[in-house]
Amino acid sequence: MLGQDRLLQYIDDFGFNGKTGIDLPGEASGVVNPNLGRPIEIATLSYGHGKVLVTPLQQLVAVSAIANGGKLMTPYVVKEVTDPNTGNTKVTQPSVVRQVIDEASAKKTGEYLEQVVADQVKGTGRNAHIEGYRVAGKTGTAIKVEGKDYVKSKVLVSFIGYAPVNDPKIAVIVIIDEPNVEVGGGKAAAPVFKEIVSQSLQYMGVPKLATETSDKDSKKTVESEAPVLRTTPDLTDKTMKEARETLLDQGFDFEVVGEEASVETQYPEAGTKLAPGQRIYLLSKQGDKPTIPNLQGESLRDALEILTLLKVEIAVEGEGYVSEQIEGIKNGKTLVTLKLKPLNDNSEDDPATSTADEGTESESGP
Repeated sequence: MLGQDRLLQYIDDFGFNGKTGIDLPGEASGVVNPNLGRPIEIATLSYGHGKVLVTPLQQLVAVSAIANGGKLMTPYVVKEVTDPNTGNTKVTQPSVVRQVIDEASAKKTGEYLEQVVADQVKGTGRNAHIEGYRVAGKTGTAIKVEGKDYVKSKVLVSFIGYAPVNDPKIAVIVIIDEPNVEVGGGKAAAPVFKEIVSQSLQYMGVPKLATETSDKDSKKTVESEAPVLRTTPDLTDKTMKEARETLLDQGFDFEVVGEEASVETQYPEAGTKLAPGQRIYLLSKQGDKPTIPNLQGESLRDALEILTLLKVEIAVEGEGYVSEQIEGIKNGKTLVTLKLKPLNDNSEDDPATSTADEGTESESGP
């Protein structure tokens, strides 16, 4: 129904006949080159047989295009580079290669991929299901070639997917080369995907979806979009090592302020219900010159609370969220000037591209 021409066009559009452009040397290019004079090669191409050579990175970029609303992106490794002499920072900006399919088609495709995982009876990827998150994915089993012949006893099994479907944060491909037992990607690779992604989502602080009953008999549940608010643990008087391990284990985003070995105070305080994405600050005992954390992107309220704990002078300019901070001295005390801008201000001072100040340690998702 798709037809030869459209199939080959999509293969090119999704990037399978070229390099992804990742910032690493020696990237290999995939090759999808069927013999157009043999219709059978077009047919087998649709399920990965024939003259099909693609790299794991190409597959990951293609699936990520579905997660990104149909936009094929250029992958990159280096987030930013800071010149130690000038302090100037060059930030890698996300780059769209092309719109492969429209957003509606990407959403529909994502729904199909989600069913592969969500259907716990027939879904081939059901072993990748993660409680509290919507996961989309696809299993794969590729028979290996030796010479010109397929060897059915030698396979590559794989699982590729992304999560959460409603707000994608991470995409992963797992490939197992010649597993010892005769299994497919759903049994061998999907559980590995589940372990990696479930821990990564917690580490990144991505909230789980709440569950609520959907019928009068309360026999089944559905996932709603309401995030589960988590409570800040009590970390005061713990060593920084203990506090870090606790927060990493529970998947909180946090920042260490100061260089002492124990936590003197924290913000927000223990027992606070955290909004999704809210960061915990661990403050050690400060010396004559307190360490000022990077507050860019924080609300004015949170920034004032943290600076008050550090006992510094504060000046505020503008309204909204912190877009810039300037340190100075006033009457012998540290003065921090906060410059605020509305969250939707797309200026060069976007908090999302800020970097941590010297003397702070930032812990966040990979």
